[in-house]
Amino acid sequence: MFNKSILEKVLAQYKQDFVLTQWKNENYKWKAVKQFQDNWDVNASDFSEMLSRSLEKTYNLLASANNFPKGMMSEFAKAAPEEVRAMFIALFDESRDVFERMDEFKHQSSVLLEKYGNGAAQHYQYENAISTYLWLRYPDKYYIYKFSEVKTVASELESDYQFRKGAYAENIRNFLNLYDEISAALKEDAELVNLLHSHLTDDCYPDPELNARILEAAKRNNITVKPVKVHSSDVFYTEPNVDGYKEISAKHGCACVEMESFALLHNANVLHKKATCMLTISDSMPKNEHATAAERQTSFTDMMTVALEACLDQ
Repeated sequence: MFNKSILEKVLAQYKQDFVLTQWKNENYKWKAVKQFQDNWDVNASDFSEMLSRSLEKTYNLLASANNFPKGMMSEFAKAAPEEVRAMFIALFDESRDVFERMDEFKHQSSVLLEKYGNGAAQHYQYENAISTYLWLRYPDKYYIYKFSEVKTVASELESDYQFRKGAYAENIRNFLNLYDEISAALKEDAELVNLLHSHLTDDCYPDPELNARILEAAKRNNITVKPVKVHSSDVFYTEPNVDGYKEISAKHGCACVEMESFALLHNANVLHKKATCMLTISDSMPKNEHATAAERQTSFTDMMTVALEACLDQ
């Protein structure tokens, strides 16, 4: 719990400063998430290159004057890509306790430091960096952890949550609970939400709420849903000098192609409305497989179930 009246006063000033200072200083974080989401592929054949590309826009989130988690992890990935791949698979496994995953990631980083550190004094993979990886992967669920920052926030908002040096597991769990409560309050502020929507551009991570609802509805119904990058095109034929689907997939990491989502999402952006796109694959160009007319009419019910369930969540 925290004092909501104090948060309201802070938000009033934040919204007043949003255009001139706040968004200017913070929008790179949305771009960092978009870069990660567009490029992350845990099964990439060249894991090291994929990781480097995914973290390309994190800037001071994973690098500072005396802290180099991105650089060290990139070196580990070059030396032992399969070991680092396994570390991230384990870290992003949402079926396990989050603190246990973070603690294991730190331990495995210590193992890599001994094997591939070339005399480096530390691996820099601590709570701040690891929470940043989680936030990049699941931005609708996690937050960036800084002990001094969350302790100040809890104090300023007169929160019941306590943060103590050395109490790592308790601090992480209290941090997530407190920020979940703050996040819920922020989503109820229509003026703040509209301010954000009016400044999101194509290189920023989109509004997460609808995607989160879809993933939750799919999980409840044991239906597999994959958040992927999609190529949207409204043409059936192209000139020879225009990239085909193989080139587009290789250059941009697109998993499929469809014809309507760009128009849908762009109009929603212009009107400051929430929108998302959910697709079911009907034809496979690499395998030359196609759903029949009858299959198109009767076998796409999973997508409808998830969409309707997501709407009922409101």
